[in-house]
Amino acid sequence: MLKKKLIALLAVVAVCAWAPLSPLFHTTAHASPDHQAKGDVLKQTIKLAKEGKAVNSGSFRLGSKKSSIISQWGKPESQDQFTLNYEKRKIAFGLNEQGTVHSLFTKDAKLLSVTHDDVAQKLGKPFASDAGAGQYYESYHAGINKVTFQWTRMANPNGELELSSVKIERAH
Repeated sequence: MLKKKLIALLAVVAVCAWAPLSPLFHTTAHASPDHQAKGDVLKQTIKLAKEGKAVNSGSFRLGSKKSSIISQWGKPESQDQFTLNYEKRKIAFGLNEQGTVHSLFTKDAKLLSVTHDDVAQKLGKPFASDAGAGQYYESYHAGINKVTFQWTRMANPNGELELSSVKIERAH
């Protein structure tokens, strides 16, 4: 009886020791569905940004009027003179003094699940990057607009970058 338990224990230990190495020996050339989905959301982000839109912005884009957004979507969950924040929709609109959208910020769950490596593999090298106060920013061209990925290390104990928002605005 003790011998069977010992063999079972050794089998469990062997499986646990092998499991972390199994991706190293994975030979299929197909991308995982999760990896494909992340690539799709990045493609969608760039496509929408070229149109001046963001994931979850609906028909609203850079240049839309504050009054139009409130008229169609109702009062935002929070706002100030320069921001309309629709938290349930995971989108915020940055406004200028005239009440025109000059930037969009999305926090869509599918987009926030994207890793720094996913972005680097799919979009390549950013044209601009900056860091400060625990944040890291990388910007990519999208037609006449730019997409800025805002990363933070604050949420992860090991210091891995975690996407906290994506900003769409005109490239200057």
